[in-house]
Amino acid sequence: MKVIVAAVQPQTYREHEEKNVTSALKYIDEAADKSAKIICFPEGYPGPYRGTMMYSALEALSNKAKERGVYVIAGCVEKAEKYEKLGIKNVFFLSSRIIGPSGKLIGTYSRVQPNMPEVDRFLMGEKIIAPGEELNVYKTDYGNLGC
Repeated sequence: MKVIVAAVQPQTYREHEEKNVTSALKYIDEAADKSAKIICFPEGYPGPYRGTMMYSALEALSNKAKERGVYVIAGCVEKAEKYEKLGIKNVFFLSSRIIGPSGKLIGTYSRVQPNMPEVDRFLMGEKIIAPGEELNVYKTDYGNLGC
């Protein structure tokens, strides 16, 4: 079986991150027009990543994945709820979400390698990136997929 995988290296809007969602949807269309079945975005893209957590790309990406019948792997940071419950603030996971061609979220991988504290300060502002705990593999129509 031959499967075309698109690796997208987009321009990132660091100051107005929500613009990344609109760009990501265009990249999905472009890749799907070229017969890609799995479309991969880089770590943290389309976000939210370093800015405020005032938007989510998940619904728009899910709708586009369903419309185009493709798998989308997209990055973001998301609150690490287990730390919140312990009273530790501003802790997040750097995650990749795998969305299936049905538009449903198949799974989420939170990067297991922690950032160095100086990297967190430089890239993430007040956010602390905690390591994930699992290396997950998900079944897809094209074989098993891990991030």
